[in-house]
Amino acid sequence: MGNDAVDVTIFGKQYSLLAGTNDEDYITNLASIVDTKMKELSSHLPDTSFSGIAILACLNIADELSSMKKDTAKDMKKLDELITFLIDDIDLRIKEKNA
Repeated sequence: MGNDAVDVTIFGKQYSLLAGTNDEDYITNLASIVDTKMKELSSHLPDTSFSGIAILACLNIADELSSMKKDTAKDMKKLDELITFLIDDIDLRIKEKNA
């Protein structure tokens, strides 16, 4: 898509965002995630300002991202341990077969 602008609506406000190297659907999906989170928070905190809702949405999304990164790191560590175990097991079986 290049440097084309993508028009999105987040929490009732229009924004024109540069897509950069991303396609329009990707940008639209990101905007939808932010919009949904802001609407969700607003329904629980109706007296909170727009900027307050925006900051809380950012914090919630950042928390979700951080949790996913931690989970991914744990999964990668388990996978690395499993691969190491399998390599060691294969090496042992090869040595036993050749002995």
